[in-house]
Amino acid sequence: MFKFDSINSRSISFFYIEVCKIIIYNISYFNSKWFGISKCALLTMHRGKRIDSRGITLPSEEMIGDPEESGYKYLGVLELDVILDKQMKENIKSEYNKRLRLLLKSKLNSRNLFTAINAWAVAVVRYSAGVVSWTKDELEKIDRETRSSLIRFGAIHTRANVLRLYTPQKLGGRGLVGIEECVADERRSLDLYIAKSEETLLQYVATSNNLDREAIEEKKRCLLYTSDAADERSSVDL
Repeated sequence: MFKFDSINSRSISFFYIEVCKIIIYNISYFNSKWFGISKCALLTMHRGKRIDSRGITLPSEEMIGDPEESGYKYLGVLELDVILDKQMKENIKSEYNKRLRLLLKSKLNSRNLFTAINAWAVAVVRYSAGVVSWTKDELEKIDRETRSSLIRFGAIHTRANVLRLYTPQKLGGRGLVGIEECVADERRSLDLYIAKSEETLLQYVATSNNLDREAIEEKKRCLLYTSDAADERSSVDL
């Protein structure tokens, strides 16, 4: 497997890796659009297990070897032969807490603060929700730490109602998106996408994996309700 910044080239032998290397290098050279070859890595696997490789040499005489033990970031996700869940969780929590603190220090009013948290901080967790294997305890802990930070910076009272914190603003709440609910919603959306897909490989995934059928049906009902509500609003506007 030959990994670039935006290319993931898989080949069955080193001969085809060499061919892919030359093709990609020539395309980069003649179009002046470089794919970050100097930052690429070569991951060799045999029967599903990672093994050491001898590396390859680029036409520019640069040597490309194994990725570091810290992993190779592909589309924002750290991976080697498997997704590095532990490192990803640490990075996500660190970035989430960093963004949360910056927003809490910004002195935004309550409405704009919680809107910004949902759009900028929660989005860090949402992006990889269907890829990283979070446990219920881990997500609940992040939610508790979030509420503690909100109290520490004076965004909510120490005895504030927790349910009202996560109630939508249009219903009189603060409108904060809970991390646990955010991850669960993304997983339901991913299950629904896989279940509805007509692609052969995704159909195989749908039959081989235990998809949460009740969650899929619930997501369908939510989407149908949202669609009907939008139609009603548009008819009223007309």
